[in-house]
Amino acid sequence: MSRRYSTHVEKVRILVERLIINKTDPKVLIMVKFNVNLEGKTVLVTGAAGFIGSNLVKRLFHDVKNIRVVGLDSITDYYDVNIKCERLSEIEELNRDWRFLKANLADK
Repeated sequence: MSRRYSTHVEKVRILVERLIINKTDPKVLIMVKFNVNLEGKTVLVTGAAGFIGSNLVKRLFHDVKNIRVVGLDSITDYYDVNIKCERLSEIEELNRDWRFLKANLADK
């Protein structure tokens, strides 16, 4: 049975409370398993060339066997574009079901 959350703040609070801290090493956090099955799904990752987005893509490919990921990024020069291109190359090298779109989500 799924629980409805009245606010996003309540949902985040509950998710944070569900993290279990390893008593032997307080630096280690064990992530909670969610009731979301991404097998056979297509996932859109915005900011896919950035640090967080690229690592999310890699993690999705590592954790889910049958997943398609569509990455979207405008690749602005806010920081070194070469770093962003290198991250995208690393994702390409995984040889998974990956599509990349150079675009801005805010474009109409």
